[in-house]
Amino acid sequence: SDLYQYMSMAKKHGLGVYPTMHELFDDMTHGKCPFGEKEKAELKHFIKTVQAYFPETFQGIMLTDEPSYELLDRVKEIVEYLQSDEIKAIKPDLDIFASMLPMYGAMRTFSPNTTEEKYQKMRNTKERKDAYHYYIEKCARATGEISIDYYSLIYETGIAPSYYLNLEIAAEIGKKMGCPLTLTLQSQRLDEIKNQQTGRSRIIYRTPL
Repeated sequence: SDLYQYMSMAKKHGLGVYPTMHELFDDMTHGKCPFGEKEKAELKHFIKTVQAYFPETFQGIMLTDEPSYELLDRVKEIVEYLQSDEIKAIKPDLDIFASMLPMYGAMRTFSPNTTEEKYQKMRNTKERKDAYHYYIEKCARATGEISIDYYSLIYETGIAPSYYLNLEIAAEIGKKMGCPLTLTLQSQRLDEIKNQQTGRSRIIYRTPL
């Protein structure tokens, strides 16, 4: 019922929507269940239902958010099914959107050659760049695109230090592999905390665009 309300509101205002489903977003892409005939049938039914009610508003599927390198083979398997003739028969122009980890994520999520201990010791080092290269290349192979979910204003003093480096690495790999690049600049609420001792306030974590 929530999805119906969202889609109805989007239709009213001429907006496109990339809906998802819990079983897809969490269980299927994050390996909490197999991706077999039962899961394919659930996904197909979801697409068929949304397409039947909102053909103009339904733009594509939000596949997953920030999967680690270990999950990208599963993501690729689901992408291949969504690009199959079976799904194209329902919605030929279905777009697939998957949001990938930013460079400031935990290094152990980028490649098999990193650990949490290294994450603590290797911020913005060659090892971090190499691990992120590995991750983004694998993302590109899994989805055919590169889409980065980045809180660029994560610090109150300005753009996050790794933002431009993150963009440079993604753009370089995108050009090399012929993949389109999407950058999502996140917008969030303003959180302000006052220090009881000094009376000063500071903005924490996410500053809205």
